[in-house]
Amino acid sequence: MYPLLIIGFFGITTGRAICGWACPIGFLQRGTSRVARKVKKHPIAQKLGKYRGEKYLRYIKYMMLIGFVFLTSLLIGFIFTDICPVGMLVGTFPILILNPGKFVPNYFFPVALVIFILFIVLIFSIERGWCRYFCPVGALLGPFNKVSILHIQVNAEGCLHCNICSYICPMGIDVPNMHRDPECILCGKCVTMCPEKLIRYARA
Repeated sequence: MYPLLIIGFFGITTGRAICGWACPIGFLQRGTSRVARKVKKHPIAQKLGKYRGEKYLRYIKYMMLIGFVFLTSLLIGFIFTDICPVGMLVGTFPILILNPGKFVPNYFFPVALVIFILFIVLIFSIERGWCRYFCPVGALLGPFNKVSILHIQVNAEGCLHCNICSYICPMGIDVPNMHRDPECILCGKCVTMCPEKLIRYARA
């Protein structure tokens, strides 16, 4: 219960801001975002970006949360950390580097390695791809955006519809029309880039 209470506390106070400001995988994806934005300009990537079903792909992280975090923990055991690419990045690889020859791979290691390779391809291909589609922590925090104390407020009445905010948004959100969107990570890029300063951080 303690992790859920901690996540609930941050969710109520800052919504999904932890994804934009404190997550190490989010930091990693900041580094890959330049490559992902170049890929985004490719004609094939542009067609995929306009795919109407893209918004439904974002529900995958909720299925990950329910299936791999909650259900498998109850029925089988907590195997999510054995296959999660984040665990591979911040756990397995540091152990291999610091203690070469002493690491003993478990049963899930080959599966985890394949998933990690796919994870690397994803974050270099789609900006914040892990946050958008697969992160179960993001799925937990996302709904709190609707009620969190800290949130992004958009003055839609004065909007010039230049769409700079939407273009710069790493989560691919239609910023002028969003209202406490669960996908918003409160990174503040739209706040900084709005030429009319119509977007700001607000407190409920």
